[in-house]
Amino acid sequence: VTMIASCKEFLDVQLRINEKKTLNTLNKDPNRVTIRFPMEGRIKTREMKVNCLIQAQLGCIPIQDFA
Repeated sequence: VTMIASCKEFLDVQLRINEKKTLNTLNKDPNRVTIRFPMEGRIKTREMKVNCLIQAQLGCIPIQDFA
């Protein structure tokens, strides 16, 4: 998933500040369902965002934020 997330097809994806909280919750949160392979640290790059969203979609994890 990491390799796919860094492909040129995702170059137009932007990491917005208001999305970080939701993405970090999807990545690691002891009180909620999270992605299967969490990444180290906090979400801070476009590649990390794409990785998180792909894993959430494949894991059928609902995303509450519409941003």
